[in-house]
Amino acid sequence: GIIARGRMIVQSRRETLLAQYAAPVFEVECADTTGLQCWANGLRQRVWVTAVSVENVTARVVVKDIELAKRELLVSAVQADLILDRYEEIKPSLEDVFLRLVGEEGMQ
Repeated sequence: GIIARGRMIVQSRRETLLAQYAAPVFEVECADTTGLQCWANGLRQRVWVTAVSVENVTARVVVKDIELAKRELLVSAVQADLILDRYEEIKPSLEDVFLRLVGEEGMQ
């Protein structure tokens, strides 16, 4: 289960929590940090993107629609003239689920 502020938010098996609450995430690495930041800023305007963060040479992209992201994310990086060192769909962790649920709890 997930507990926040001394209260049980949700109780399920680990596999169920991951399947139900984990948001799809992609990580992209590129040595051109300026280009990566510009590309990330543009991604924030896409309807299928939930959040984008850039740290050093890595952009982390959280998406709403994984199928659309799989079709468009890499294409948009190529159109931005980025030379990628890594492009990977990340399997969300239980920590990602916790952070998402605790964030939603704070909004209520």
